Amino acid sequence: ILRIALMRHMDEQAADIWKGGAAECTAIMATPICQIPPTAKMVKAGFNKFKTPNMGEAYRHFTGKELQNAHSAIADVLACRDVYFAIKGAQQ
Repeated sequence: ILRIALMRHMDEQAADIWKGGAAECTAIMATPICQIPPTAKMVKAGFNKFKTPNMGEAYRHFTGKELQNAHSAIADVLACRDVYFAIKGAQQ
């Protein structure tokens, strides 16, 4: 979404520079920390690794609170921010 906005309001070069920058995914980063066991469906499919947490699961793990208003843009962004900085704080 950010890349599309850059293309619309700046130019393709700015969007490509942004795309080439460093990226981190809170879901991938949270997986080994949350250590959610695989679902029965995952095990049946031969995927016996930790389940990637959804935002509600990750938020609960890192804050001890339930995510309110999930799937509303602002709630998801704020939850993602909290999860991200909790992970980064734990890595220091």
